[in-house]
Amino acid sequence: MVTLEKTESEVVVVGYGTQKSKDVTGAVVKMKGETLREVPVPNIIAQLKGRTAGVDIVSNSSTPGGGSQIRIRGNRTLVSGTNQANASNSFDQPLIVLDGVPYNGSINDINPSDISSLEILKDASATAIYGSRGSGGVIIISTRRGKSGKAVTTYDGYHGLTNILGKLNVYNGTEFAKLKQDAALYNRSSWPTSAGTSSYFLGAQEQAALAAGVSTDWQDLIYQQGFITNHQLSISWWPATKRNMEWVVVISKRKGIIPNQDFSRYSLRATVDFQASNRIKIGLNTINTLSTTNTPGGGGIPLTLMKLTPLSAPYNADGTLNLRTMAGTVDDPFYVKPSYINNKRK
Repeated sequence: MVTLEKTESEVVVVGYGTQKSKDVTGAVVKMKGETLREVPVPNIIAQLKGRTAGVDIVSNSSTPGGGSQIRIRGNRTLVSGTNQANASNSFDQPLIVLDGVPYNGSINDINPSDISSLEILKDASATAIYGSRGSGGVIIISTRRGKSGKAVTTYDGYHGLTNILGKLNVYNGTEFAKLKQDAALYNRSSWPTSAGTSSYFLGAQEQAALAAGVSTDWQDLIYQQGFITNHQLSISWWPATKRNMEWVVVISKRKGIIPNQDFSRYSLRATVDFQASNRIKIGLNTINTLSTTNTPGGGGIPLTLMKLTPLSAPYNADGTLNLRTMAGTVDDPFYVKPSYINNKRK
């Protein structure tokens, strides 16, 4: 059974005021904070994925705390020259309005648990309210406010584990050696002078490893189980009427699936509201966030793993790390740093 709800009387926040839904001509998406919090993730962007039509969200990085790109109704700006991606992102990203004030910080710094409602203005009518700053769409975020009365303390937290969906299917040592041999045998790039030749012959180290039966799975050595955890403590109170106050402390941490990659965020938010009269309301809203990100190697480690030969042992005979995994080959510049290898020994 399909149930139709009347939404004409609902209030939509636009600009610095409000309008009824029936009076808004542009496309508006409204989501409650409870709906967003159904997805336990540390940022708003991850909560919006797949939930809003016409809003495209692309993750720019797989590292912990990595940013994402938001596009409302696609790209709208043509740019030329170098750094086109950065230039397009600066013009086409949506305007974020937090509690009625344009927010110039990162949307990842806003604690998802603090949101009471989120609205997205998708059509060009947003420019009539916010001018050219709203040409890429507008995301309006309203945060929770405290309540008058006795003190109320709440705690909200979750903990989860993260793993890779699956390893890429790559050659083992024997298959990789056969690939190099076939590449030389069937080389026809400059027939006939280059026939049967190749710059990718097995190096001396690879030949010794092949004879010794070495076949290293670099993905198995690097990837580990990560975790994501979030803890929030909030206190809301004010003994007098027409006044309220709320303090919220949030600690969020994420450990990546690659060793030594992690993300931490510490957030403190305070709100104070005072209804001076029927027409005057005075308030204070402060958000303080400290974020730290450790991503040695960045997001390029998975690609580097694909370039490493399986015909190389990760450790030397004396137990030290083998930092010249590609020695004797044209790919010698590719190597594994000690901080990238897990302590798991084969």
